[in-house]
Amino acid sequence: MQEFASPFDYGAVADGIADDRAAIQSAIDFVHGRGGGTVTLTCGATYRVTGTLIIGTGVNFNLNGATIRMDANNTPIIEASKDSQTQNWRIQGPGTLEYATQQDVHQTGAIGIKLSKAGVNSYNFVISGPIKISFANTGIGNPPEALSFVFDGIIDGIIAFACSNWGTDIDCDTFNGANTNLNIRNLYAMQLEHAEHPHSKGHRVRATVGLLATNLMGDH
Repeated sequence: MQEFASPFDYGAVADGIADDRAAIQSAIDFVHGRGGGTVTLTCGATYRVTGTLIIGTGVNFNLNGATIRMDANNTPIIEASKDSQTQNWRIQGPGTLEYATQQDVHQTGAIGIKLSKAGVNSYNFVISGPIKISFANTGIGNPPEALSFVFDGIIDGIIAFACSNWGTDIDCDTFNGANTNLNIRNLYAMQLEHAEHPHSKGHRVRATVGLLATNLMGDH
């Protein structure tokens, strides 16, 4: 039986002021511990967090029209890395992920959605928008960390807005393998008119076998 949870069950305030990171993570951990389920945020609410939210196997994270505002620097907003084999997870829009302050090109840890981490295989996942990721270094990324791979994933409907580096940047541990079977579509890298970041770029996918990329755009 699929479980359901709300961060309000664990003390979330969702006023954009209180730190709701622990409450959201507790809701995620509850459904993860029950073998999977859905965490749903409240439409129109703003959840301030001061640390990364860690997604695990079987978790469907439904933004439901809410905003998550990261009030810390150089750290991901969401990371799919709770299990060494993090699988069957989903992040579902509509919604917004944003940094409280603009992350610069040197703050490479500031990734809106980080697909895995060192030692983690992340697979059978779906990120479905519309999701707007604002003021990050990179909107969606997977840095080339040791034994970090992503495969059998779909990423669709993401707007990376005012990111100082990449809209999308997916890599892996190329010394030990490659990513496989990624379907990425409808990804947009947008900049503020007349205030573009000088190092901003569009989309990059490296070391991936079986890549289907459709409708990747940048407005710089």
